[in-house]
Amino acid sequence: MLAFRHMLLRAFFLFSFITSVIAQEEEEEKKEYDPTENRRPENVTGLGDFYSWVGSYYNATVEAEFIVDFTPYVEPYKQCEEVRNFSTTVKYDAILSVLEHQKENPGNNSLQFWLTLMPQTSGPTNVSDLGAWWMRDGENRSYVYSAQPLDTPEYRIFNGPDYFNFTTTQVSGGAYNITGSLAGLEAATWQNMKMPVCNITEYKDEWEVMILDTGLYFTQDEGLWTGPVEYDYPKTSLQFDNKTANLTFEAFWHANAIKQPNYREVVDNPSLPTWRHSRVIGRVSFNFSGVLDKYHSDILSLDNSLPLWQRTVGFGNNSANIGYGDTPDSRGERTVGRVGLAFMAVIVSIGIVL
Repeated sequence: MLAFRHMLLRAFFLFSFITSVIAQEEEEEKKEYDPTENRRPENVTGLGDFYSWVGSYYNATVEAEFIVDFTPYVEPYKQCEEVRNFSTTVKYDAILSVLEHQKENPGNNSLQFWLTLMPQTSGPTNVSDLGAWWMRDGENRSYVYSAQPLDTPEYRIFNGPDYFNFTTTQVSGGAYNITGSLAGLEAATWQNMKMPVCNITEYKDEWEVMILDTGLYFTQDEGLWTGPVEYDYPKTSLQFDNKTANLTFEAFWHANAIKQPNYREVVDNPSLPTWRHSRVIGRVSFNFSGVLDKYHSDILSLDNSLPLWQRTVGFGNNSANIGYGDTPDSRGERTVGRVGLAFMAVIVSIGIVL
């Protein structure tokens, strides 16, 4: 009889220990999700960090036109003809992320966005495989963003201002129209671009590109100084609803030719030609016309004067979403299952003793 009591006591302590571990796990699950953040719960397999934010995602292809205006500080007749008359169109696979405004970004904008541009020449990219810091991993992608880049891990979110001053209006049919100019901060990063150079022995045909947030450059016309030319802030407009999104972008860009690895040998050898003017200024523009990616998007309501999303990804209330069925709604089922497993473990332990 005494042995049986000891056995029951051990079973009781085992059951209590297992259920306490279960309760602790559930508390940790609750702590992982903060409804005041614009992040999604981390319970969706395959979502990836790229799609971790509440909002709408749109897919499209983009053709961006780059045109060289001039080489600064150089008389036109001394400019390299290959560069002076250069223009090109670059094709990108593009994803526009239109998101809830992040509370860490002070400002009055109704939303924030980033546009991810992936050159088609680089092959397809599965953005769900991108980890934290994907905007700064050095890969061949370009971005336009309206606020502090959100590619940091959840525990490293930075505070930062909105980069654009947006005006939000709702047009007939419910779509939202966003217009704005840059608020004086760099709101785009661009990867290197192939362009001709005037001296391939000293420079690569690869240029570092930077989108100008503002600029003041001196130009010459037929050898005469014409004075400073001030370049405008980037301009963007965005219209989107629960099916499509259209974004336009216009800006000026600045590029520097990248030197060859052995450029010092060229510079030190007077018999080889050198090219002093390795900088150009130009314009870039493109239109994005995208279709909603229902698989990764929350439900956008068109019944409000400002954009508002019903959180669905990770919540099990939209069968079109990734992870539908593996959501916080099933936590009760998981709890029952865990308690059942704990009870089974106790029964098995008693059976072993007997």
